[in-house]
Amino acid sequence: MSEIDETIMATQRDKQDQTISRAVDRSREADRQGGEPDAAWSMGEKLLNALVFERLDQLEALDYSEAEAIDRLRFDFGVTSAQFPAVLERIRAQL
Repeated sequence: MSEIDETIMATQRDKQDQTISRAVDRSREADRQGGEPDAAWSMGEKLLNALVFERLDQLEALDYSEAEAIDRLRFDFGVTSAQFPAVLERIRAQL
């Protein structure tokens, strides 16, 4: 990873609590809608929703595999793909 990438990842890690808080808010909103994301949400929010609620049907509809979704979202939280399941657990624990 380049020095620039490391700097970006460190910045995202510093903001991780805020990012998780927003993810929890969105997940609660989706939970009130039967696990369905709002159509106006960003692709990242929809992908995260699918992972939080383990909705493979939503991932398929978005044309993403679970691994692809994790690889895209992990940067938002400043973690590696291997660390991303712990992020999901933190979100789920707050629901």
